[in-house]
Amino acid sequence: MELVKIKDMYDFISFLPILLYIYGFLELVINNNSYLFIGLVICSITHRLIKQITKNWNPNIFKRPDNARDTNGLNSGGFSGNNPGFPSGHTLATSYVMFYLIFTSNKYIFEIDNLLKIIIVLLVAYARVMKGAHRVIQVIAGFLLGIIIAYIAAYKIKEIE
Repeated sequence: MELVKIKDMYDFISFLPILLYIYGFLELVINNNSYLFIGLVICSITHRLIKQITKNWNPNIFKRPDNARDTNGLNSGGFSGNNPGFPSGHTLATSYVMFYLIFTSNKYIFEIDNLLKIIIVLLVAYARVMKGAHRVIQVIAGFLLGIIIAYIAAYKIKEIE
């Protein structure tokens, strides 16, 4: 039994959010940056809550594609077609981390390192669709929700303090 299934490039790219959770935890432990890690936890809770709310809704935008399989964080789990897939948790987590880093870098958004972060988010979203794990609307929702949570973590929470 494999711990992590990596059969192709899309599986490899889909593994990135696991590394970002590890990065968030290390930021918490080493640099005492709780915003990054707590934001990831909020992303995970939000993602699971939305999936629970929408799991019995009829439109196909809320369900994974019919042929979806091995869609969890470790690219395993077997068949998952027609299970809840809205929003994409992989895209949500990646979008949150990358945009949190962009928002807290105090740099112009079109600087090369920030553009690379956005490209990473788009690659994860693309990989999730090409892997057959999500529909396009699901990765768009994850992308936008990640930006919103990153904005709140980077700007609004710090205003409260």
